[in-house]
Amino acid sequence: MWTLCSFARTHRSSRDARPDRRVRAALRSLPRVCLGVEIPGLSSLLIDNEVGMYTAVKHLITAHDRRKIAMIAGPVANPEAQARYRGFARALAEQGMPVDARRMGFGNFTRPAVPGGGRAT
Repeated sequence: MWTLCSFARTHRSSRDARPDRRVRAALRSLPRVCLGVEIPGLSSLLIDNEVGMYTAVKHLITAHDRRKIAMIAGPVANPEAQARYRGFARALAEQGMPVDARRMGFGNFTRPAVPGGGRAT
């Protein structure tokens, strides 16, 4: 049996500076893997958000000839959202396209955070 320990910087409690220690103690006897954050001594699956977003946006432009690409990012101060934005902006810039503020929104990783976000396709 495997235990999946999902941790993202976004979900950490601002009141508790040591969630890693609590989780490790509670699950000590089970194999674990952490997603999105590296915890010493545990296996981790890390995602390169900047490269992922860059690759996806570049594909939309070059393979599908899309020119009106929108992005709903996470909170402005979130490192993962910042990395995705950098990838988004770089892919557009390489194709001579500016970031269109009308197609850019910041939210909190929930559908209602950006008006119309749930309807975006």
